[in-house]
Amino acid sequence: MGDPWHSSDVGLTAFTGYLWPKGGMWRDGTTWARQLETYWEQHSFNSTSQDLDGIYTALSLSTSGIGAVRTDPLSLAMLYRAESVDFVAYSSRAALAARAATPNGEPDRDPWGVGWLPYLSYLAGPQTGYANTVVLPIGAYVDIHPSWGSRVRTAGTPQWVADVAVDSSYNELCAVVHDDLARSVVSTSLLPTSERLADITGGKDSRLVLALMIEAGVTERFTFRTLGAPSSADAIVSADISSRFSLKHQLFTFGRMEEPAFDRRLRTHVFQTSGMYNAWNLKGALGLQWVPGVSGGAGETLRSFFGAYPPVSSPQELHATFASRCDRLKLLKADVRARFEDALRRELVEVFESGGCTNEDLLDAFYLRARMRRWFGAGEELGQGFRFFPLYSLLGVRAAFALGPIRRRAEILHFEVMRSACDELARCPFANATWPAGALADLPDADSYRRPAQKATPGAPVQWQASRLTETEPSWRRTCSTSPPTRSSTSLTAAPWRNC
Repeated sequence: MGDPWHSSDVGLTAFTGYLWPKGGMWRDGTTWARQLETYWEQHSFNSTSQDLDGIYTALSLSTSGIGAVRTDPLSLAMLYRAESVDFVAYSSRAALAARAATPNGEPDRDPWGVGWLPYLSYLAGPQTGYANTVVLPIGAYVDIHPSWGSRVRTAGTPQWVADVAVDSSYNELCAVVHDDLARSVVSTSLLPTSERLADITGGKDSRLVLALMIEAGVTERFTFRTLGAPSSADAIVSADISSRFSLKHQLFTFGRMEEPAFDRRLRTHVFQTSGMYNAWNLKGALGLQWVPGVSGGAGETLRSFFGAYPPVSSPQELHATFASRCDRLKLLKADVRARFEDALRRELVEVFESGGCTNEDLLDAFYLRARMRRWFGAGEELGQGFRFFPLYSLLGVRAAFALGPIRRRAEILHFEVMRSACDELARCPFANATWPAGALADLPDADSYRRPAQKATPGAPVQWQASRLTETEPSWRRTCSTSPPTRSSTSLTAAPWRNC
């Protein structure tokens, strides 16, 4: 990849994360940043289409001081803005923006921003862990000019709601998405490296990627990896699939962390993520991944994450139902919980209100704005995983919304693309799940897709997150109850969590 900063007589080109031409790959021998400068000489920098694959922030600044900062289409790589008396700072890290705007001291923390973690487990809205530091909305970019500094430009219409393909037939939409995902899968197989990893689990996202790899004939370029205990349903399913398709396969299981190592890892995790990413996915070692890996992450954008959510008849009922599932550990004080419930109502049922959307649209749009960005995106800011996501498709997201909530919940795009790419994989059992009934309606051979879900070996510990948090519970409880308080005196939680 080379240095992600490139300076020339034209100006400065820089990026974070990973990006490459849609459906293609950079050529070997020249830094990606230099090739990006050449690419933008021929393409619009502020295009609202997905002309570049990947999750990234990017800067193009001419020698005259005119330029812009942009992100990937759904802004999974986030831009943060902090303002001081003298200047405005933008960064791909909230902590860096806050620190740059506080040159003579430590930036103030925002307990209300971090308070989303015990309430919802991820942040919603523009707040961060720092006062006077916000995240820009999806699709926003920054114009830079020496005459007036910077201006934030926002998208008038949500990125996932567009007139693309809305008049296409059901089969045409599925075919267009199939083609788009296939091109992205092939591009990841062209990464200029001698070794590549790919996740394989018992779920539908990683299997959709695998189906497209099999169709393209590129599986031999990858070593497939499964995370979990040998007795887990993921491990059992992935071992069977690897045997069927002669895949190079590895099973990786996290070991136990001793208490001093966990304590250091927990504190480092909070520092690295600016206090905006919970410890559920705390994965141990601090080392970087040097081999690129392909993941099924972001596959939820092609379907509904809330497929099993109960039907609701109004936005008010949606808010009440959703709020009832928040703060399950009852950590927040009653008045604080009420304040977050009010903020949730605004983010869930008011921000996206367009006069014609369904309750399911509100729910799925909230997922894109909040959980996909503030949870998934915050995790990717660390850059440790060196991961690529071929299912992250703007066209796919728009097609999913064009197909409507019933088909999103039926996982139609996953089902149709998978069985078109590799029908045998669509008929193999999944871990703890099956195809929704709506995906199989009117199929003459529907029974062949109704394989019972694979279950874990009875009595065996299978979920590494839960088992590791249980093992280290004395450490994290002690850490939470004895850590020094933040600079703000505001207390959101009841003892012994008040200083978290």
